[in-house]
Amino acid sequence: MSKQECGRSWEAEALEDGRLTEEDRMSFERHARTCSTCSAEQRALRRLHAAAGRLPIAAASDLRRKQLRLALLGSVARDGDRRRRARPAGFAILLLAVLGAVGWLFWPRHPAAPPQNAAEQLASFDVADVRGGEWTTATDGSTTRIALRAKTTAFHVRPLTQPARFLVALPDGEIEVHGTRFVVTLDSGRTARVSVSEGVVDLRLQGATAVALRAGDVWERPAIERPAIAVATSVSTSRAAPLSTATLSTASGVPSATFAPAPVTIAASRDDAAAPAAPTTDPFASAMDAFKRGDYAEADSRFAMFQTRSPDDSRVEDAAFLRAVAHNRMGDAAGASRLARQYLDRFPAGLRRAEAERLVGELQ
Repeated sequence: MSKQECGRSWEAEALEDGRLTEEDRMSFERHARTCSTCSAEQRALRRLHAAAGRLPIAAASDLRRKQLRLALLGSVARDGDRRRRARPAGFAILLLAVLGAVGWLFWPRHPAAPPQNAAEQLASFDVADVRGGEWTTATDGSTTRIALRAKTTAFHVRPLTQPARFLVALPDGEIEVHGTRFVVTLDSGRTARVSVSEGVVDLRLQGATAVALRAGDVWERPAIERPAIAVATSVSTSRAAPLSTATLSTASGVPSATFAPAPVTIAASRDDAAAPAAPTTDPFASAMDAFKRGDYAEADSRFAMFQTRSPDDSRVEDAAFLRAVAHNRMGDAAGASRLARQYLDRFPAGLRRAEAERLVGELQ
């Protein structure tokens, strides 16, 4: 039997591709041991596959790709006309497959688009009108600025990615936010109250040093502001009691007239008895004072009275939540859980919702 006349030479390619059944494979291998045409076909295919396996993976220049293509075509040509006459269609398919693989390996890759420039990143936030809130939004590069004009507005700013910044412009200063939940109230063109329920904000008011407010902190403008000179004289000759978180001072350390602290007990000397503190006119502020002193029973009573007397005040939500916290700190788990659930029922989308849910979960 001549090499050109063997009708089974096509099985060599099918064997290499794994297209033969086990029975056909064993039959062809027995046949190829006695057929020079089929055995030569097998050797040629193995050399071709070995040559393809040695091709480099790294990217190459146009000149190098041309050299490799010529070398591949030369290797194929050296196999002789015998293989092309024996199985021209099968060989053409295999050649195209090899050339396609080589083209895929060496085709120039375009690098992926770089990530968005950090300077383009902006803050992600929500702003809500609590009571007559008015604001405008502007962006400058990576800085987002909200300008408040009236009443009470609630914010939820998600954690920022550098160099993004979020600023709230106030009529008398600004707040820089680091990712938090807070409520701002304006009154008569000035900042009256800032309540933080989550995260940290920096409150910077005109004529005063910056104040960092954290979760649970409430800054309020004193209901009665005292002249700066009177306070300065008292401070220079007296020993002052600790100031609350609402106290703001100038860079020189002397409280300003615009942002003077609420009245505090000031003694004439270390041995003299302290003068009685002036009563506060704000029931919510007096409840907060009791809460900060650790007198949680008194704070709970005053918060409850505030809720009854001022049901439309925006601070009622804070009072409802702080009552639950006060009972929890007094060791009244049942009362704390009940008040936290009442808060969630009354303020399902409240700023303290996550904290109230966490409190209920801890007390179950």
